[in-house]
Amino acid sequence: IAELGRAPFDMAEGESELRRALAGIGLQEVVTYRMTTPESDRRHLLEAPPEEPYVVLANPIASDRTVLRRNLLPSVLEIVERNARQRPRQTLFEIGPVFLPQPGEALPRESTRLVIVQTGPRAARGWQPADETPMDFYDLKGVIEALAAALHLPGPRFTPVANPSYHPGQCAEITVGERRIGVQGEIHPVVRRRFDFPPTPEVAAELDLDGILSARTAQRVVSPVPAYPPELEGLAFIIDEDLPAERVESELSQAGRGLLAVVLF
Repeated sequence: IAELGRAPFDMAEGESELRRALAGIGLQEVVTYRMTTPESDRRHLLEAPPEEPYVVLANPIASDRTVLRRNLLPSVLEIVERNARQRPRQTLFEIGPVFLPQPGEALPRESTRLVIVQTGPRAARGWQPADETPMDFYDLKGVIEALAAALHLPGPRFTPVANPSYHPGQCAEITVGERRIGVQGEIHPVVRRRFDFPPTPEVAAELDLDGILSARTAQRVVSPVPAYPPELEGLAFIIDEDLPAERVESELSQAGRGLLAVVLF
């Protein structure tokens, strides 16, 4: 195993690399307005949070663009809503700022977020048979794992968590190394009814861009090409139904360290 040194990178370079990685995975970028209304900005929340001041525009361009947004997810969900009739399959992402109030400060704190939304069949219909099963939590989990691999990040961990935007039991906190970078899940049925969505579910991820890029390292580990073909083994275990798959994968990886390359469920 060798380590390749890498020149220090800036945030703009990292953001460009992130965009290329997401496009390579098959997602389409969208760009939405930074201006909204408080009602639209809270549309994705099951329960309204305590009132906090927004940055109010002195000369808004329209009646529905009066404040600066504090959330990025509802902006992307509105794009999904508008496109749903013409495009049942959508795999979208946006990288953009949100403006968070700071107690005692006149100006908000600007934070850059990454939001990914997927809905519709796994494959677009064509002249050949396609998998028209709706995309779900695990399809999005695969996107997050592929993104981490493309950016040479440690493998992400997914821990069940409750969130007011997502379906109970279909939501997870995402951690890379020791850093929490965001949350993903299936949009809550009550939240879905506030949008004009088709019957297929929507899965979404909200990620902190600074957290993702800060988890990158200036060195990358490179392994030589194996001299022999891999040996594939199928194993069956009886385990407690409450035991997380992550724990099983961790135990198998530790037991096979040096010989085991990857664990697939």
